[in-house]
Amino acid sequence: MKKTIVSKLSVVILVFAVVYAGFGLTSVFAEAEFVMKGGTSVSQKVWHNILAEKWAEMITERSNGVVEVQSHCCAVLGSDNEMGEKTMMGGLQWYYTSTSNLARFIKEMFAFELPYLIQDLDDNYKVFYENGTLGGPITEVVQKKLAKKNLHMLWVSGANFRATINSKKEIRVPKDTAGIKLRVTASAVEREDVASWGGSPVPMAYGEVYTALQQGTIDGLGIGLAEAYPMKFYEVCKYAVKNYYNAYAPVILVNLEYWNKLPEKYKELIKQASDDIVKWGSDHMRAEYNDFYAKKLEETGMKIYTPTADEMKIWRETTINAVWPQFVGKNISKEWLDLWKSRLGR
Repeated sequence: MKKTIVSKLSVVILVFAVVYAGFGLTSVFAEAEFVMKGGTSVSQKVWHNILAEKWAEMITERSNGVVEVQSHCCAVLGSDNEMGEKTMMGGLQWYYTSTSNLARFIKEMFAFELPYLIQDLDDNYKVFYENGTLGGPITEVVQKKLAKKNLHMLWVSGANFRATINSKKEIRVPKDTAGIKLRVTASAVEREDVASWGGSPVPMAYGEVYTALQQGTIDGLGIGLAEAYPMKFYEVCKYAVKNYYNAYAPVILVNLEYWNKLPEKYKELIKQASDDIVKWGSDHMRAEYNDFYAKKLEETGMKIYTPTADEMKIWRETTINAVWPQFVGKNISKEWLDLWKSRLGR
């Protein structure tokens, strides 16, 4: 009899413990009233994804789970373009893209493509932010264009920059690229960047690059050094130059209809978290990401050259003088470019 009582009591305690544990796990936050599902196309350790995941956590925590932001990396929800289509149609609530990709369907962002217009991590804030929050004349124009596609911009983080890596030799100034085959994206600007130096631009999908480097189809490419390390390009490229000719930055876009239906207090919470993640990224990006991975690359034996001030002047003048005239007045108006320059203090 005692054994039966003890046995029944044990079962009750066990059931209570399981129920209590389950209750504790599910009640850390209130049940989500608003779910924002989205993601990035980059791998988990790439800075853009790190920012997106931290931003998602900020919103979920600050709203006590009322707004649950789900962030998926590694293109599990599709490529940038596929996620963009899904977000416009309402299948996703938000997605990550880059300024380069955004420029392909919002022509006002084309200025970002021009070499050496954006020259510093914090230049983005001068263009897209006022008094620490997303806004200003350029942002307003971009938002109106995005609205026509049922999208709304939440944040633009600090810029990263493409360096040039290759397997052949040390490059210090543009003329050193003569005869070197460098992979470029579908961007006409990037193609002209490489041509202006005397290099040979080779358009190629990113997924084909590593094998092409192994086989000698190309000799190198433009890429952020922090992205070069996790992709293991140090195995096939032994030289890099910090010519930092092209800026690119993560952009988070939300479905506009979804955004407009959110209660105002949660819009404000999301906007504040968006401004805060940009500030956090600016404070941490150089030391914890760019410098960290540059050192990692050097530890593998890659030789990374930092141009002198005079050499950087040669890079800028060579590229700007050859490339800008081909696109200003065609892909971008002089007046619009002047607005960007004025925001940048140039």
